[in-house]
Amino acid sequence: MKFKTAKTNKQGVDLTPILDMMFIILIFFMVSATFELNRSIKMKLPKSFAGESDISKEKILIEVDSAGNISLNGEATEIHNLSNKIKEIDNFSTSTIYLLGDNDTGYKNIIAILDILKVMGISDISLVTEEKTEIE
Repeated sequence: MKFKTAKTNKQGVDLTPILDMMFIILIFFMVSATFELNRSIKMKLPKSFAGESDISKEKILIEVDSAGNISLNGEATEIHNLSNKIKEIDNFSTSTIYLLGDNDTGYKNIIAILDILKVMGISDISLVTEEKTEIE
């Protein structure tokens, strides 16, 4: 006994290649996207090839302007209160701390903050700069 199979004509467009391309484009934009900083202190960051320029959303942001004013996540603070303010943040010891210093900030201000962070046992510290595009 011979069975005949019904021949069906497939009509339509195969969407698999289109979906593959859309997925690749989506991944490209997710990887190449940068996060915008909500800085509380107006400052001009120094430029560097090696500094950190991308900041994750889960952040602890310390800013120091040229006058030595310090801001922790947008809230003004003093250097002697910095460690207490950081301890109030959940998971501060495992979070990355991003340190932004104005181009004219004194070296001693940055060192004082780094000293406080090291004494607190925080080792994941990134110095944020603007990206340098050419050698001057």
